[in-house]
Amino acid sequence: MTLHLAAALDGAGWHPAAWRAEGASPDALFTAAYWTYLVQEAERGHLDFVTFEDVIRLRTCPEDEVVGPLDAMLVATAVAPLTSRIGLVPASGRADLAAGIAALDRASGGRAGWHATGELRPRLPGRPLVTRLAGPDLPVDVAARGCDVVFVTPHGRGEAAVLAERARRAAPGVTVFADVAVFLGGPEQKGRLDDLDGEVYEGDAHVYSGSAAGLAHLLLDWQAAGIDGFRLRPAVLPHDLRAITRHLVPALRARGAFRPGQPTGDLRARLTRKRFARVS
Repeated sequence: MTLHLAAALDGAGWHPAAWRAEGASPDALFTAAYWTYLVQEAERGHLDFVTFEDVIRLRTCPEDEVVGPLDAMLVATAVAPLTSRIGLVPASGRADLAAGIAALDRASGGRAGWHATGELRPRLPGRPLVTRLAGPDLPVDVAARGCDVVFVTPHGRGEAAVLAERARRAAPGVTVFADVAVFLGGPEQKGRLDDLDGEVYEGDAHVYSGSAAGLAHLLLDWQAAGIDGFRLRPAVLPHDLRAITRHLVPALRARGAFRPGQPTGDLRARLTRKRFARVS
């Protein structure tokens, strides 16, 4: 069965030292050109959608971090006319953005969604896709009831199976994505970044450090445990995003596990077909 793939775009990358990596351009993080390049790269790789975080974090050591806001809705609106098929899902906890998300969905031909953060349970005109991240402060069964796609953070195959089953028991037909942080430059890449940061990166999700072929094997193993798709968190942008689109996607296609081209139809319909089939 073909799996779904998404990319979580977060500043210079999910590793706290990504902005200090070789070749990084931290001054570009607040430009439209930077985000357009990333989304167009994800679209070239035929990913289902990208999510945009609503903050940017820069730190020189674990005790010294600067956190600034990023208007994820504005970023999605800026890149929409420059892309054609990939889904655009900004993160926000602001209820007043519902009308804007609905307008973006109409203008983009049904490609918009909302990654709801905090306690927000949005009600969107026209029903664009709604996603939520389950975690310590939001149990998976609660998160699943308030969205179309729930992101879970298992650290192994067994935990993936348990979380997927709990989500579907609470909301039959909900689509379950697992978040995975990816270092596709291998352990050496992660080691260099950890040295720059002064702390070993662990995060809340499973951390994969290795080859694209090895990641393909892990994703297929978790898919067999009940996961519908994966939201991959590139450790360094654009390096690990390019590795996803140019190496992971071909590796999955070679195994017959990823579609040959960009998906068609609006974003919510593509990702909620199972739910519609079950209730008909």
